[in-house]
Amino acid sequence: MDADQLVQARRLVAACVRAQASYGGLWQRHNNLCWWQTGLPAMAANLVVDCGPKPRHAQLSALAELLVRSRAPAGWLIWPDQQPERQRQLLLRQGFSPRERLWLASLNIQHVEPEPGSSGSILTSAESEALASLYQACHGIPSGFARLTAQAFLNSPHQLRTFAQLEPSTNGQQPQAVASITACWMRPRELQGQGALGGLVWLGTHPAWRRRGYARQLTIQACRWLAAVGVQCIHVQASAMAVPLYRSLGFVENGWLDLWGSDR
Repeated sequence: MDADQLVQARRLVAACVRAQASYGGLWQRHNNLCWWQTGLPAMAANLVVDCGPKPRHAQLSALAELLVRSRAPAGWLIWPDQQPERQRQLLLRQGFSPRERLWLASLNIQHVEPEPGSSGSILTSAESEALASLYQACHGIPSGFARLTAQAFLNSPHQLRTFAQLEPSTNGQQPQAVASITACWMRPRELQGQGALGGLVWLGTHPAWRRRGYARQLTIQACRWLAAVGVQCIHVQASAMAVPLYRSLGFVENGWLDLWGSDR
């Protein structure tokens, strides 16, 4: 496990969540704790992102109680370098339970695939409804959260860029987004002299359009865009379904990120 890689990955996740928070809810920080609350009925919309290197029991307990008392489902990311066993024990006592393991991996930009990967379109804010519909179909999230995320990702052009595969709709209206991925990057000045960092988030393909190579093409396209803006290292937090794709593109494992949740 590379500690620097984990810190970089965490910064990128926080940057994406802050972009979402600019369109709804509150991005909150207390000492080393960082979290986002919207009240929307989705764990990822009420999410603890970072607990710091040495989380204090009293602070963790107070935050867990705060989230449990709210009426919305809450999510909690347990990073492998932030005393994970201690956090698990505390969350169990507060009524949280494990939901998903996410594969943490990174890619040296020099290893980006040379094969074609440019069939996707770069979405604009005018296509936020199409992207929101795709998010609902791919990730099973409520419409309000899907719209908030789509608007945030498509209205932050300097920090985020969303690539999508568009196909004609069945009713002759606007083309529908059937697959997408969002690239996030942080400039060197945001990282205190380090090189630019990049991340890939929200990869998904509509169930009816899978196994056509869209996810691979869009991922390569997003990596090439990150390379063009000066990124040297790309991070992902991948669900089990996406791990084979990222492995095939050369991503190297940095550990596992646990998502815990409360449905209260």
